[in-house]
Amino acid sequence: MTPQEKYENYLTNNPAGERPIEIIEISHSMISKTYFVCKEPGETVIKLENGLVRTAIGVNMDITRSSSSDNLDEKYTINFSDTLGILQEEFGSIPIDSSERVKITYRVYMSTDLENVALGPVVLEAANASFKIGLATVDAQSPSLVSTRTGEIYTYERFECLKAFI
Repeated sequence: MTPQEKYENYLTNNPAGERPIEIIEISHSMISKTYFVCKEPGETVIKLENGLVRTAIGVNMDITRSSSSDNLDEKYTINFSDTLGILQEEFGSIPIDSSERVKITYRVYMSTDLENVALGPVVLEAANASFKIGLATVDAQSPSLVSTRTGEIYTYERFECLKAFI
């Protein structure tokens, strides 16, 4: 079975001995290193889709996916345990006027196969980050791919049928 089929099998049948392992990758050109974190205790060694091997650090973490279904945007809220304030310090090193957003990459592996990604990578951008003592919350969303606008202006003179909707 492929990793994707194993994940689908887990979601439908919940077989004994297998569980998904969610990995979050946090990167930006202005932070000191790329962080890999997961919910598992201790360290988890994973293989990325490009063949590189990385170690994810276990932290208390909650990943919530937005239930909005009115558009195609992927939105996640990620709460990290940050008792040492490392993420706050790293995010603080990014200039406020920087146009580059923090990149959040979400991957799911199955506990029986840490060499192949079962779901992802889902590439997101940090839209908002907030910090409290011991807690970092990051709202991540899919990047906006609409870089050019059509220039269409919808006026009542051009589209008289719009008046019916007011």
